[in-house]
Amino acid sequence: MSLERFIPEVQEALRRSGFPKFTKSKIHEIKFEAGEDPKSSTSDRFEFQTRDGRTGVVLTANAVALHTNNYRHFEEFLNVLEKAVRLINPILCIEFAERIGLRYVDLIRLADGERFDQYITAGILGPDPSSLGMVKSFSRFEMVGTSGVGTLALRHWQMSNGNFLPPDLLPSTLVHPTSLAPDEQVSLLDFDHFAEKQFDFDSEEIKRRAWQLHDNLDKTFRTVTTPFALEKWGQTTVQGEAK
Repeated sequence: MSLERFIPEVQEALRRSGFPKFTKSKIHEIKFEAGEDPKSSTSDRFEFQTRDGRTGVVLTANAVALHTNNYRHFEEFLNVLEKAVRLINPILCIEFAERIGLRYVDLIRLADGERFDQYITAGILGPDPSSLGMVKSFSRFEMVGTSGVGTLALRHWQMSNGNFLPPDLLPSTLVHPTSLAPDEQVSLLDFDHFAEKQFDFDSEEIKRRAWQLHDNLDKTFRTVTTPFALEKWGQTTVQGEAK
């Protein structure tokens, strides 16, 4: 509850380490419970971004998050997260965490003459729209289950309204280099893997658990995308494993 008084010190530490941009905003939440009137609450959200605005560290009263649209390899992402944790924790002295999660959103755009089924498996896209007499269609898919690590959610969205993020991530505070053509239909693959269990808020422990989440997400990604997609996107091999 006393987070705000530590923000100047956190901001200075992150500013010196590649996150010079700072913004403060409000999170508005409304809770609905059976038999009760809706309850609203407001909390503070603090974000520290890189100079180009494409990567940000977010602090709220109950969470630390790193989000980026400049992602290349998980090792690089994890190193940035570890650096942020090492800078923040001596100031805030966080003792434990109760949830850790990774979420990936992949935007799929088509070149002339291409189809989405060249990139995404039929199990995600559903039946061929033309076989149902459809001239134009939009696909939606959601699957949620328990993995050996935690809870895994897989979602697929198609849209042509100019958005390239799922609705719950809008509006985005990051600077995005992506722009879509008018009425351009795109597909979004949305992978969310999280574990809810208390553990020490330690950078090494966070990294270990994050790798467990990542490995399952990597398998999921390769299960729902096609060899054509992986070849076109430039699959590479790192330490004997496809990345």
